[in-house]
Amino acid sequence: MENDVFKKPISGLELPQLVEYTVEGRVHPLYVKTELDKLVGRKGKAPLKRTKRRSQGYRYVLHPGVNSADALAVIHHKFDKL
Repeated sequence: MENDVFKKPISGLELPQLVEYTVEGRVHPLYVKTELDKLVGRKGKAPLKRTKRRSQGYRYVLHPGVNSADALAVIHHKFDKL
């Protein structure tokens, strides 16, 4: 979120590779999908939306009008509860 990864649509296959590069270790794609599912939903309640493309599977992007700072605030609030 802090690096504005979700300003443009990004596929679910690209995200684990990006996370692996950032943390310099192996990350199973299922763990990335599980965390993304917590951040996807209706505008105002979740910062990300998921779209389906025939050729690429799911793609994730910020809801229109939601900036990265607002998305981070929602994420911190949501994960503080867990």
